[in-house]
Amino acid sequence: MNDKNDSHWLDSYIAMTDRALKLESELEELKRQVRLTLTENRHLADGDQCTLKRLKDAIGFDPPPENADARARIPAPSKPESTTY
Repeated sequence: MNDKNDSHWLDSYIAMTDRALKLESELEELKRQVRLTLTENRHLADGDQCTLKRLKDAIGFDPPPENADARARIPAPSKPESTTY
């Protein structure tokens, strides 16, 4: 390969890696928000026939008990490492 092709390949790889990291971060934030919503609305997410069952099943999360502080049980999103080449 010549330098032009090598550079194009590397630029493409970096762009795809950056996009993957961004998507991962967005997914984690979405999951965090769904967990928070399920926790705050646990009265609607309390069984196998519940209103929010699809969301519970999609992320594999059961809300904490009623007496738990909703926000304290939801982990903050992790920040992806930046890619610098």
